[in-house]
Amino acid sequence: MTNFIHDNLILVFFALALMAVVLLLKFLKRPELGLYLTFFATGILIAPKLPILREKFTGVEILMTLTWTALLLRSVSSPRSAKLTKSQSNSLILGAVFIGWIVLSFAINNATHPITVTENFGSLIETFNFIYGYLMFITVVFMARDWSRWKSCLNSWLWGAVVVSAFGLWALSGHGPSWTYDSFTHRVCSTLRTENQVPSFLLPIFVVLVFMIAQRGRRPRDKWALTVLLAGVSLTAIASGSRTSLLMLAFSGIGIVYITLRESRYRAFNKERLIRISFFAIFTFIAYVLFALAGYKGDYALGHTPAWKRPVLMLYEWTQGSSNLDDNRTEQLKVVSENISDNLVMGTGPKNYGYYGVEEIHNTYAGILFQTGVPGLIFFLFWILTVLQTGLKAGKRIPDPHQRLIILCMVAGMVLLLLYSLTMFGLRQRNIWLLAGLLVASDSFVPRRRSPILGPLGSRMEDPTTNLGLDSSMPKGLSSLGSGGKP
Repeated sequence: MTNFIHDNLILVFFALALMAVVLLLKFLKRPELGLYLTFFATGILIAPKLPILREKFTGVEILMTLTWTALLLRSVSSPRSAKLTKSQSNSLILGAVFIGWIVLSFAINNATHPITVTENFGSLIETFNFIYGYLMFITVVFMARDWSRWKSCLNSWLWGAVVVSAFGLWALSGHGPSWTYDSFTHRVCSTLRTENQVPSFLLPIFVVLVFMIAQRGRRPRDKWALTVLLAGVSLTAIASGSRTSLLMLAFSGIGIVYITLRESRYRAFNKERLIRISFFAIFTFIAYVLFALAGYKGDYALGHTPAWKRPVLMLYEWTQGSSNLDDNRTEQLKVVSENISDNLVMGTGPKNYGYYGVEEIHNTYAGILFQTGVPGLIFFLFWILTVLQTGLKAGKRIPDPHQRLIILCMVAGMVLLLLYSLTMFGLRQRNIWLLAGLLVASDSFVPRRRSPILGPLGSRMEDPTTNLGLDSSMPKGLSSLGSGGKP
């Protein structure tokens, strides 16, 4: 596919231009369609290699840009939206402070340090990456503040997972297209650009899939479809050969137990069905580990050992003391610890650490510390903690049991993404910004103290839309989705 794109760039350009015009006309009528397609397309990152940007510019960026264009063109005629809640405003402000510090770090470091043109471009692109992610976050917060849109964003993510899992299973069977797996290691990347992006897209929705299958009132046909998707997500994540996938799957169990203990009294899901699903998942996980170890004679070799065995065997060898867990990541963290004292306040600047002999730092927290200094890391941690706190508060205070269940599952998904960020620079992934937006937007579903407004003859009246934090300009009937209904 990538060869076809490169060989027919002009044809592809005109086709994309025509499609962009059609989509823009659609988005002008319904901008939320652009948001849904963005969530869906985040799992499809195959793109031609462009100058400077390389493969970073994908269909997601086209859809997001068209959505922003439609919103800007509609801004004059659109009615006013409901006000942001205090938690939402705090999240946006803290995120802006974090991004502002990144821009300041870029400006100071690129102005005061001898950096090559190539490094300067790389630092500029990294800075724009952060700004772009934050703009995605803001867009979700403003557009997903009613339950219908919020739910549709999640459904679009699930449909994206269907595509990623389908191509992932095709690659796992050994008959998939060459671009769905690495030619040497045979690690599956499916429709994503690299195999390490697979767990960041698929596993944040693992917990919510489990509870959606066990949810009360769901039709048998839907339960079977979700069960097949859950199996596809699990197999594709394992086929990526990522040790992080294995750890995220294991920690998903902790999230499931926590949500079960907390939410079972609200009867949004069938507890017996959930227990059966959990026991089957645990049995399957143990069987997979034992099967991967069967016949192992200390002969693990990259490119020869099947990719699906890789995480189990590498972790097993580490526990036996026969190999290090990860030499590259250990060396990267060593570089940070040895040189951070010279960059405590402003950091090195976004991705300006080539001078220290490393091209990448596979740890979000160490990477942010090195790039932006201690203040940058503090701003990031405050922002992400505010996002988690907002999601948890919504999960506690929303009266509808089905809504609170799904939101808590996505909080667990964010925790899994933060775990993923210990082994990868996760802020380059679009998923963390989109999911952060959903969690912050969920605060609009928390019942509010009713705001008195003046009625006829100065009498005090209640504004019914402030109770759920919904847009008072929404068409009649849509706002009722915020207080009930199954996702």
